[in-house]
Amino acid sequence: MRRTAIGASGLFLVVAAIAAIAVLAPATMVDAALAAQTRGAWRLADARGLWWHGAGVLSSSDGGARMPLGWRVAWLPLARGTLSIDLLTADGSGLGTIELRREAWSLRDLRLRLPAAFAAALVPRMAALAGSGALATGGELDLRARTFDWSPSGGSGTLDVQWNRARLVIAGTTVDFGTVAVAIAAQQGRLQGTLHGTGGDLAVDGTIGGSGSAVGGTLTLRPLPSTGEALRRSLPLLGTQDGSGAVHIDWHAGR
Repeated sequence: MRRTAIGASGLFLVVAAIAAIAVLAPATMVDAALAAQTRGAWRLADARGLWWHGAGVLSSSDGGARMPLGWRVAWLPLARGTLSIDLLTADGSGLGTIELRREAWSLRDLRLRLPAAFAAALVPRMAALAGSGALATGGELDLRARTFDWSPSGGSGTLDVQWNRARLVIAGTTVDFGTVAVAIAAQQGRLQGTLHGTGGDLAVDGTIGGSGSAVGGTLTLRPLPSTGEALRRSLPLLGTQDGSGAVHIDWHAGR
């Protein structure tokens, strides 16, 4: 009986130690997980706190885009296999909730503004051009979603994105896109959306689609009568150009 009591006590101490390590694991662990999920496109610098309640500076891999960000993980959903993350500003104000499950994710009351360079870092062709110094992305993305659910078998809700003060610097030439609005809906196991820009140096239109963990689409940049010659010459750096001078870009992000 005594041996059994000692064994049980020792087992309890081991379990308690493992639990303490899990709970007290540092926020720096989030950087490795974020880099793995984005293939190194996003990193977390200056992480402080714990993995489940911490803060840091979200940054693109080249350091060109940086944004202070906090987070808090809800414990109860973890028991159901859901990672529920409340995003926070530097002063602790709520920015919305992201819920991650096996091959599924949801957005709740999302109101997030971040540098457009973060999104560009996820598109391989744009990331490669940025890394070589041939491309820089400017402006801010405003993401809004009251309720958005997605899984390979279906989804619901809409995600609205507005790219304000949208611009690219291509080989030293600045391209002003004005305001670019994106509307994405989850329908019948696919993500479907449209993209349209107004008030810039080029006409911008495109589509977005995806299934599983892969998202892609097409983008057309069409010169206007007012488009300068230097910009027209720079457009072929971005994609295939047709006889009218428009550039068509096929892009993808994800696995």
